[in-house]
Amino acid sequence: ACGPQHGMTCPLSMLLLGKGQFEEGWRDYEARWFSKGFSGGKLRHTTHPQWDGRIGNGGTILLWAEQGMGDSIQFIRYVEAVQQRGWKVLVEAPLALKFLFASLKGIDLVSIGAPLPPFETQCPLLSLPFVLGTTLDTLPATIPYLFAEPERVAAWQNRLSSTAAPRIGLVWRGNPDHKRDRYRSVTPARFAPFCQIPGLTFVSLQKDARVEELAVLDPSGDRLLNAGPDLQDFSDTAALISALDLVISIDSAVCHLAGALGVPTWTLLDSGPDWRWMREREDSPWYPTMRLFRQKHRMDWEELCQRVEADLRQMAPSV
Repeated sequence: ACGPQHGMTCPLSMLLLGKGQFEEGWRDYEARWFSKGFSGGKLRHTTHPQWDGRIGNGGTILLWAEQGMGDSIQFIRYVEAVQQRGWKVLVEAPLALKFLFASLKGIDLVSIGAPLPPFETQCPLLSLPFVLGTTLDTLPATIPYLFAEPERVAAWQNRLSSTAAPRIGLVWRGNPDHKRDRYRSVTPARFAPFCQIPGLTFVSLQKDARVEELAVLDPSGDRLLNAGPDLQDFSDTAALISALDLVISIDSAVCHLAGALGVPTWTLLDSGPDWRWMREREDSPWYPTMRLFRQKHRMDWEELCQRVEADLRQMAPSV
């Protein structure tokens, strides 16, 4: 088992989970809280017992977000399985996710830091696969499991109605504070050739896209819609994604969101990606509508983006 002596976040569990050996991997991942390299937050709510899988009989369980936005989006899928065990579910999530998670049926929501109503037991989101005995064959992959508000989707569809289809959302960088951001994020220059393909409409899903980045992607100023100013939280992003035909993203919270919404997604991965993307395969068992593009050589984004561009050109309407 992994622990503090390793000086990093559960390396054995990462290896096992990446290989699809979930039974051993989830068990070892429970030691993450005691590993010096774990940057996913602190163990909270320890005044209440952690759930062990027992039947709820109508009692209340707190499921709480412990790590990044993408982690929360990926593992909130377990709400229904917990409800099926007879629990009333209370979810504690970041404010940026609260309105998105409101699309889940039959739950109560609180923002992190807000007062909590009474509950009997608790479980961090990424412990749910261990408690529920998730294997590669039994992981819950029914999509969509998150939903955008229909009125907001319709508003985006109307706004995009004058543009050519397919309509494709782009995300080229993630949170700069992420410990692997220098490996997973790319410069906008890598995506610039995509925007020059005739017959396709591109939309920046980058909430904080900079003027100079947009200028690199779209020098003419007429090939890319910058939606960033309209995206206040993930429910806004979900509505826009639901009006698109495809999302192309580096490993970010947005690719998880698009996958959870059941929208076709191309996720671009570096040569040593996170465990959840496993090894070698071009699909994701977590997201049936997702396709994975992997680096063939370390930090070689150019070759990977050339493959993406070639496949995008196949999508372009013939002239």
